[in-house]
Amino acid sequence: MQKEKMFRKLYRGSLIPVEKSVAPSSEFQKHQHRLTGLEEEIEAMPGQQQKERFQDYLTTKAI
Repeated sequence: MQKEKMFRKLYRGSLIPVEKSVAPSSEFQKHQHRLTGLEEEIEAMPGQQQKERFQDYLTTKAI
């Protein structure tokens, strides 16, 4: 029953997950911070072609 309410709110636009904050020092926040650091490290590497391929990967992954 709870899932149905949540999906209904998502469908109607009254629930926007992006607006919810992540609890500090939560497991998700730790992983997100690590992932961001790794992305920045890869983008700092030389080679324009590798950077473009990495951006393509990130864009495709987000779809």
